[in-house]
Amino acid sequence: MAVVVEEGGELFAMSDGSEEEAGRRMFSVRYLSSHSFIKPSRHDSCPEPNMPISANQVLEALRRIPDKHWKNTGRANVRPDGVETIDSLTLGLVSCASTAGMPLPSRSTRLYPGLCRMLLRFWKQHLRQEHAVGRIPGCQALACTSIQLNRNYAARPHVDGNNLGPSWITAVGDWSFGGELFVESAFGSEKHVLEHDIPPRYRKGEICMGRFVNVQNCWARFDGRAMHFVRPFEGGDRFSLVFFCSTRHTSCPLEARSYLEELGFRLPPTRHSPFTEECHCNDLPSAMRMDDEGRLFDITPRLCTSSGNLTLWQEPPVKRRRTKKSPGSP
Repeated sequence: MAVVVEEGGELFAMSDGSEEEAGRRMFSVRYLSSHSFIKPSRHDSCPEPNMPISANQVLEALRRIPDKHWKNTGRANVRPDGVETIDSLTLGLVSCASTAGMPLPSRSTRLYPGLCRMLLRFWKQHLRQEHAVGRIPGCQALACTSIQLNRNYAARPHVDGNNLGPSWITAVGDWSFGGELFVESAFGSEKHVLEHDIPPRYRKGEICMGRFVNVQNCWARFDGRAMHFVRPFEGGDRFSLVFFCSTRHTSCPLEARSYLEELGFRLPPTRHSPFTEECHCNDLPSAMRMDDEGRLFDITPRLCTSSGNLTLWQEPPVKRRRTKKSPGSP
């Protein structure tokens, strides 16, 4: 049964769905329509086309963003204890209260389209360098739906449960001490005792093994679904950039996907849409598909022999243990 609704003087037909689904579709129409009128900020960046992007250019671009665009009262899972607001914004796909839980481009994406293009070029430069030295095995289907930007706060231990596949992080700034990223790892030698529960898998008092990674003007690849945090830092500004893929991209409206891809984001395919991308090894088109667990595979015969399976990036599971209770403790 089709439902015809009016929005902004236009008629839209909603069919093959419940009333709730029709409401969600109409919300996305209104959201995308209203955001299409947002003009880029005068603080946006417009880098030279086809020129390499340096870390200093990125730092200058991030410092141009005014304070009002950084302030964030959400993301309670990363805010340090006793802190009500942090300086954090997301470019690309978000799924939060302002989008009614639907995966849609953030308002910041409309304000900073030039910055999106710049940062995605910066990320892809790094991917080409990783491939050149053999750290990326063959034709990997590397996706990025979103970029998380953080300014001058140390994220507390948390997990990014809605991430898909590997995340990439780097940080720019002039801070002089601390600021390393701790990532839980089966190969780590550093111990961290959790001071709070981290639902659903981590409990207060558990000992997590991991490693500290220097990300100041360096890149690191990690699994955001493993516990991680930032060591406190001092001595100057610290801006971190996290490039990741959201599991909720499959529900992103086609119009939003097209807009994000035009900016340079790499959205994985849905089960209903094809996906082609240039191979890192040669210029042949690479056809991708997604399985029921959200993993990407290259299904086109390649000159290289590697599959595009994102499970290649996953580390072995980590065994955790609890601290011993002191005598007399409950």
